[in-house]
Amino acid sequence: MKGDRPADIVNIDGFIINGRVHAHIIFSDTNIAYGGHLEMGAEVLTFAIVTLAEVDADFDQWDSIGNIEDLVK
Repeated sequence: MKGDRPADIVNIDGFIINGRVHAHIIFSDTNIAYGGHLEMGAEVLTFAIVTLAEVDADFDQWDSIGNIEDLVK
């Protein structure tokens, strides 16, 4: 669903690994919440505050088969 109307950002989460962004975003207006992948070209009407955290772990294999716990030992 392409959003072409005003909505509030409810949540953004994801990863930036080796310069690649993989983020999910959820929007909401007065009637419905909707979301998906945050894509290049997304625009913010006024402002958005985004907090990033650096994690001291090797997530190069984050999308491989296995448990995330095995990556952060």
